[in-house]
Amino acid sequence: MSKIIEDEHYYNNCYKFRDDILEFERVYMVDEYQFNKETYEMLGKVYKILPCYLRDHVDSPHWYGCEEKGDQYFISVSFEMSGLQF
Repeated sequence: MSKIIEDEHYYNNCYKFRDDILEFERVYMVDEYQFNKETYEMLGKVYKILPCYLRDHVDSPHWYGCEEKGDQYFISVSFEMSGLQF
C-alpha cells in the first residue's frame, strides 16, 4: 500500500492498522459557514447514493455498520469545527 500524503484539503487525526483493518479518522477542511439549505440538501443526496449507506442511522450518516450499535466495521461522518470528519 502506498503512503497517504496529506495536503491542503484534509488531514488525518488517526491512521493505523489494527488486526488487518485500517482505522482512520480523516477531516476534510470545509467552511461550514459557506453552506446553505441547498448545500446541505445536496450533501444529504450524495450520502444516500454512496454504496452501503444505512438509512437507519443513529445520529449521523453511516455506511456498512454503526459504531453506536456495536458493529465492528463502519464509516460515519459528522461536521466538526475543523471540517467534515469521516
